[in-house]
Amino acid sequence: KRSADLIDREFFTLLDQVLLMSRGQGQDGGLEPLRKLRERLLDTTEAGQAVKKQQEKVRAMLARLQESTTHDQVLDIVLEAWREENGQQATGTLAIATGIPTDYQFLMALSQRIDAAKDEEDRADMMALRSFLLEIQEQVQAQQQQAQAEMAEEAQAVLQEVLQSTDTAAALSEHADSIDEVFLSLLAANIRAAKEAIARAFVL
Repeated sequence: KRSADLIDREFFTLLDQVLLMSRGQGQDGGLEPLRKLRERLLDTTEAGQAVKKQQEKVRAMLARLQESTTHDQVLDIVLEAWREENGQQATGTLAIATGIPTDYQFLMALSQRIDAAKDEEDRADMMALRSFLLEIQEQVQAQQQQAQAEMAEEAQAVLQEVLQSTDTAAALSEHADSIDEVFLSLLAANIRAAKEAIARAFVL
């Protein structure tokens, strides 16, 4: 009961943002436990029930999205969600499904709509939406940068171990799961650096 009392709409908003950021990092495959937790909380908490009703509306909005849907049409649907009673939650759910916070063309369409708005209230409303989406975008980008830095650090450690090994083939085989684009990029950079060092030595 005490734990359930801590689950409110803000909790679901934050949870949706975590899911969105993880998706932006390409970690969608490892999110199943978090999704299952979210579904359970939707069924077992009062806030979850309210969010679930709102999700039904969002699903109806998503059903209107087709491959031929233009960015302006997507924007109309997002604005409809934004103007719901709990607009941030609805928009956050749409953002997870569509990835709109990192869609440059969508954000451009929104900015153009803001510039063209003659009604100040509409303009302020759309500016608030843009600020909300840009905030999510910043969080996604920060998480991506952190993840990339961690991957580069891990790849560098593996590379050093491989280069220092007396049996390179065995070391590569041992770390086969860690050999990815980041590792190969670091390897190429090290090879270039070594060639440049040799070239400078000959010049001297």
